[in-house]
Amino acid sequence: MITSDLRNLVLELKIELEESTNLFSSSLIPTDKFYNHCYDLAYEHIFSKIRHNDMNVLEIGVLHGFSMLIWERYFTNSKIVGMDIDMKIPCLWGPDTVKPNPLHERLFLKDNRLNLCQADSSTPGVVSAALDAFKMTGFDIIIDDGSHAIKDQIATLLYSYDSLADGGCYLIEDAGEPEHPDLDHLDIFMKIKGMTIFDMRPYVYNFDKDWKKHDDVILVFIKEENNDNFKEFKKEAEKILLNPLT
Repeated sequence: MITSDLRNLVLELKIELEESTNLFSSSLIPTDKFYNHCYDLAYEHIFSKIRHNDMNVLEIGVLHGFSMLIWERYFTNSKIVGMDIDMKIPCLWGPDTVKPNPLHERLFLKDNRLNLCQADSSTPGVVSAALDAFKMTGFDIIIDDGSHAIKDQIATLLYSYDSLADGGCYLIEDAGEPEHPDLDHLDIFMKIKGMTIFDMRPYVYNFDKDWKKHDDVILVFIKEENNDNFKEFKKEAEKILLNPLT
């Protein structure tokens, strides 16, 4: 049986949500990151030694915000920022048109380690504006779980790179595409020194035969000071964004 600290935290949150809403359902899983995608196996490997450090963590693409509650429990001393272009949770920094959900409001406002903003991460200057808004000097971890479209993944990395602290960890979730089973579409990201592919597809298929996802791939790199290899990625990324992928 697959198990991890992260997966156990998901179960704890599931119980808390059930008790808060009086909804008891096997389908009430707060996030698909760990049960469906099996990303917890990669994240435990990457984060287990630093999870209790004092860090700034940005997750792009939070929707209902449940994954932020998992990160709050896992990163015990970190400040966590959630960013989404179409948020379903109360917005503490963004348009006044967002309607609050009482359940989420209760959960999120209990702890000032959590911050929310509604914005498009593939737009220049947005991630650095979040740093300024929340009085942070840099993000130690950035997790891109946004649109999952490769053009947006390229743009988000290009425009958020300067906001990643030296030694910081950048991750792109759901990087696989069914049209590219050999992952050749990710070649542009491999121009960055130290970029690593965590291919979770074999684990997912072995764990749940009914979960026929082809995007269960994570890209990870650690930012190095004076990373000249990023210049090569930047040059190609700018060309792609001027001539969007079809």
